[in-house]
Amino acid sequence: KQFNAALRVSTPLIGIETPDQGATIALLVRAANGDRPCLRWDLSGGLTGLNESGRGEAEAIAKEGGTEKPEQLTNAGELLALALRFQPKSILYICNAGYLFDNPVCVQAIANLRDQYKSNKRCLVLLGGVLKLPAELQNDIVLFEEEYPGEAELREILLSVYLPAAEKYSWPALTAKQEENAIDALRGLPAFLAEQIAAMSLDKERGLDLDALWQRKIKAIEQTPG
Repeated sequence: KQFNAALRVSTPLIGIETPDQGATIALLVRAANGDRPCLRWDLSGGLTGLNESGRGEAEAIAKEGGTEKPEQLTNAGELLALALRFQPKSILYICNAGYLFDNPVCVQAIANLRDQYKSNKRCLVLLGGVLKLPAELQNDIVLFEEEYPGEAELREILLSVYLPAAEKYSWPALTAKQEENAIDALRGLPAFLAEQIAAMSLDKERGLDLDALWQRKIKAIEQTPG
């Protein structure tokens, strides 16, 4: 809702703090109007079109950048300069955008997009786990924070993993207490990681191993400094 509201008023620069950048981009591409060219860029994979109009745009921009392959546009400064040539209403998603903020060329290139993008409803979406905006961009970028999955979403993730295995191995249905304990163990994790940890905590003989689930959750949390 926040993203679509920002698009309606032609917000040109948006930052999103999210624990799962890929899932967030997929969600926002579905939420955007179908006629908007949607593109993704990262330091390794270069430029990628995310829908039909986006793929056409990526190929056109690559040719302007002197290559036939959009995935070869891996230089952030060059990509952001080329981004001035995107079609009206285009949306460019940049992954791990925090790395760009240490480069003064990239910071200036992002600032240069603001008024140009505002004029014809284009949008640059900067994604990362935590975005520490440089002083030069703090008044230009609208920053959103995506919440971690809540209880209902975690229950859906848990059951999507457990039920197919339960049918295969003839496990009993989870009790209300087991569901509650498992959701408590998954709380505070991003959706993708919660799904992976839940799947790895299924034992062929015993079903859901809550002790293993907690141990894997602890290990995941320990990876975050502080």
